[in-house]
Amino acid sequence: LESDNAAPPRQAWRRRLNSHANILKEFSVTFMEALKM
Repeated sequence: LESDNAAPPRQAWRRRLNSHANILKEFSVTFMEALKM
C-alpha cells in the first residue's frame, strides 16, 4: 500500500519537471536562434 500511495505523487512531480524542462528547452532553442540572427 505504501508503494502504491507513493507512486502517484512521484509521477506528478516527474510530469511537472518534464513540462518545465520542455519549456526551458524551447526557450533556449529560440534564444539561441535569436542570438544567431
